Amino acid sequence: MMRELQLDSYDPNKGAVNDTSIVLRLGGRAERVLLAGDMQFARAEVVGLESEMAALLDVVNDNGPYDLIKTSHHTSDNGLDDAVLAGWSETRHLVHCGGLKHGDHHPDPDVLRMLKKHGAELELARTDRNGEITWTASDGFSVTSGRLNDFREN
Repeated sequence: MMRELQLDSYDPNKGAVNDTSIVLRLGGRAERVLLAGDMQFARAEVVGLESEMAALLDVVNDNGPYDLIKTSHHTSDNGLDDAVLAGWSETRHLVHCGGLKHGDHHPDPDVLRMLKKHGAELELARTDRNGEITWTASDGFSVTSGRLNDFREN
C-alpha cells in the first residue's frame, strides 16, 4: 500500500531545497575542509527540522576543527550566526561563495557585521569580491581581485 507523503512545510522559498544539500568534510587529521552546503545551521526555516539541523551541526563540529570552511547558505542569516561561529572557533579561513557584487540577500549584512567583529581572528575570502579563490594550508588564500576581509555590504 502506498502512502501519500504530504509536505506541508515544503516551500522552496523557505529552505527545504537548501536543507537537502550535501555537507562534506574533506582531508585528514592534518588538513580539514568543510563544505557546508546550504544548511540552515543558524535557523532552520523548515518546520520540524530544528532538531535535525542541530544534530547535523553537532556532527559537523565533532568532526572538526577545520582549517577552511565554506560558509553555509551563502553566508546567510539562517546559515551562520554567533553560536555556529563559536563552534568553529579554531577555524581561521572562511569562504563566502556566491552572490553578486550588488546582490541583496547574500551575503547577509548582519552576518558580515558579525564576521567583522571577528576579523582579527579569521580571514574571509568572498567570490563576489575576490573573484577566483585558491587556498592551501601552507600558503593560505590567493585571490584574483580585491582584498581579504572585505566585510562591505553588497
